[in-house]
Amino acid sequence: MVNVATGRIVAPAEILIEDERIKAVGSAVEHAGVARVIDLGDVTLLPGLIDAHVHLFLHPGSESLQTVEESVPQRTILAMLAARDDLLAGFTAERDMGTEARDRRIPRCAMPLTRVSLSGRVFGSAATPSTFWVATRMPIHFNPAQHVLSNATYANDVDELVAAIRQQHKEGSDFVKIYETGPDRMRDGVLRTPYQYTAAQLRAAVDEASRLGTTVGVHAMGEPGALYAAQAGVASIDHASQLSIETMTLMKQKHIPAVPTFAVFEYFANHGEAADMQRESALLAYKVLQFKKQIAAGIPFAVGSDVGPFRTEPRHASLSYSSNMA
Repeated sequence: MVNVATGRIVAPAEILIEDERIKAVGSAVEHAGVARVIDLGDVTLLPGLIDAHVHLFLHPGSESLQTVEESVPQRTILAMLAARDDLLAGFTAERDMGTEARDRRIPRCAMPLTRVSLSGRVFGSAATPSTFWVATRMPIHFNPAQHVLSNATYANDVDELVAAIRQQHKEGSDFVKIYETGPDRMRDGVLRTPYQYTAAQLRAAVDEASRLGTTVGVHAMGEPGALYAAQAGVASIDHASQLSIETMTLMKQKHIPAVPTFAVFEYFANHGEAADMQRESALLAYKVLQFKKQIAAGIPFAVGSDVGPFRTEPRHASLSYSSNMA
């Protein structure tokens, strides 16, 4: 058994389970004589893993059209299957960073098998040039007159942010997610990503979330949005492909973790059209170099995959989904 507090392996190890909960662990545990004994042999127990950035309601392939083409019940079933697969992969807790569900109620019934914190719909500025993905690197432009539903809740100023946070909290969201940067572009080997909100606006969102007993996590690919997020005191800076020295200093001081989400970057660098793969590969290479600088700076990190149920077969095959948490 892995003891993460000491960094040591306990062997042999005994685990006492009562009412489907672990009650005691150690090299030997006291138990009633009527207890059922199960010898697992030469296996190793470790604590449940936590994925701090998932999208259970999202799957690769036509991401920008999923909430238009797929019904809420279909997306809910896929989310349930994804949560099950994640649990079987060892992830007992997850933070869903945007449900991508079209209805306004949080479909919590979709996650009966693992502990999931849900943010609900993500907040973004209506000034972003993408109809669907507020922070997408590949905007999808629809005829505005069609009034196609967006994946984001638009909030353009402090009053709208506060109102949206209160509404989502009333509907049952566990925390707030905000798109702070996007759309992303690589230009002359450097990431360019415009910010959506000022530090003062983000601070107002953080203050309101704190008043409600919750936190704010932000999608922030790079600067200056990441700096504004750190100045505002958010709970996490997700993706964090570009962080300045000033930003990293604040993150260390305020204990704000970066959530790199390498899994999804690697996925898109190896799937799709050639031009897309080339663009994503360049972004991944840039991200790797920046990540090494972040490690050297000693900022805190949290593990996040950014994936939903990944298809295990080509799109023309039968529906088969699996979360790739490796």
